[in-house]
Amino acid sequence: MGCNFYTYYIMCIECVDKSIQKYILHDTLQRHYWAEIVERDEDFDDEDFNKQYEEYCDMHIKRELTHYITKDLYNDGKWLCVEYAVSKYRDILDKLKISEKDVIRIWKQGEAQLR
Repeated sequence: MGCNFYTYYIMCIECVDKSIQKYILHDTLQRHYWAEIVERDEDFDDEDFNKQYEEYCDMHIKRELTHYITKDLYNDGKWLCVEYAVSKYRDILDKLKISEKDVIRIWKQGEAQLR
């Protein structure tokens, strides 16, 4: 059986032209399952149930994303992470065909995707 949603870090790259490129860091991908099932209450119509279910899903995803702290990786022409990570992120820049001289800031932040 498949999972209900994924959480992961994305690498955000702010370029000198003010564009922001995003890249999913696949090695941080985690699978999640709903912790509880929202029970269907027959006293309420489908619209109320759907709203309650959607609120539950949003709450559960937000709770999981609290573990993903936004971290600066590169700012003001300086790498802020260890050398191994610098190599990994430079490889991603190469893959995206972005020159380091065109970068203002790089950070990673948590994201989620429903399955």
